[in-house]
Amino acid sequence: MSGGSWDYLCYKEADVIENYTSDLKEMGDRLVKDGYPEIGKRFYDFIDELKIMTARKQQWLAKFSPIMRAIEWEDSGDTGHEQTKKICDEFIKELRGASEK
Repeated sequence: MSGGSWDYLCYKEADVIENYTSDLKEMGDRLVKDGYPEIGKRFYDFIDELKIMTARKQQWLAKFSPIMRAIEWEDSGDTGHEQTKKICDEFIKELRGASEK
């Protein structure tokens, strides 16, 4: 047998591993069952970290999405630079307001 029973989880890239938390949990459970609770707990910690990182990425994406949209639409010719400038100016205003608090 050549492996692969876990869909080659060991070779997953960092940018997709968050899609495999149920498999990671199963591996953690397996380790606990096999008498390695310290390692199993580390798998659970890893899953928790992945969830935090996913939430943080979603927060950053929500912040930058309007700017990304404005640039994309401007570069596609759907809007002019004034729309991008407006969105960027609003973002800067929010940044400065947040830093004053």
